[in-house]
Amino acid sequence: MVLYLNGDMNGALGVTLSFVSPFFEKAFFPEAFIVRAAAFYQLCYFDRALTWWKSLKATLNLFESNQSIAGPRSRNLALE
Repeated sequence: MVLYLNGDMNGALGVTLSFVSPFFEKAFFPEAFIVRAAAFYQLCYFDRALTWWKSLKATLNLFESNQSIAGPRSRNLALE
């Protein structure tokens, strides 16, 4: 996050790459998706930014659908 705030978009992409690797497939780091989408946007890779944003939305929707099985579902205003 500090790299992104300091304007080092390539560094931010490199750091967040490990959080979206298969090693962490059972963990969820939404910040990594957001930082990657924002960094790609700042680097004018709009298609990649949109891909990461859609990936985050799909993951959050999947998470919400799994939570609704366990209990009451709260509304996620970030996706609207």
